[in-house]
Amino acid sequence: MKKVVHRTFFIWKFDEEQKWLNKMSQDGWLLNRVSFCTYEFEQGEKDKYQYAIELLDGMVCSKKNREYLEFVEETGIKYIGRMGNWAYFRKEKDREYEFNMYSDKESKLKYLKRIYIVPLLLAITNLLCGINECFLLPHEKNFIFGTINFMVAGLCGYAYYKIRKKRKEILKDNNITQ
Repeated sequence: MKKVVHRTFFIWKFDEEQKWLNKMSQDGWLLNRVSFCTYEFEQGEKDKYQYAIELLDGMVCSKKNREYLEFVEETGIKYIGRMGNWAYFRKEKDREYEFNMYSDKESKLKYLKRIYIVPLLLAITNLLCGINECFLLPHEKNFIFGTINFMVAGLCGYAYYKIRKKRKEILKDNNITQ
């Protein structure tokens, strides 16, 4: 039996998405395919697999990412697919260890930094476009587009804030300075 679920997770909720995928696995739903806000599951053995998601570095189809995905599969982790730059992985559940692509604190911090750069750059770009549209090119149509740019910049700024907050919590918990 197949099941298709349409669901949205914002960039700062990537850990909640991973928890949700693992909960689906506990209920016997195995992720087979992923696309924009769409998850395709197939019914299978309950609680057999664990899932992890990861934001790939750089261009999705780059040689570096292809080699990385091949390396990951050689370790026994199945690459399911991707949505944008997010890659989805599945591994048979190990009762002793939780499946996590970044298990040590230093690599987790580096990974979170890579994630928060995306909304930061988008926020800055949209803020500059909004200023340009609203103040430098005064016209009614430009004002509408500029307002949209400001709203997107606000959302991206919020995403940046939430991801930075997660990173700071890890730093605080471990008294690591960076």
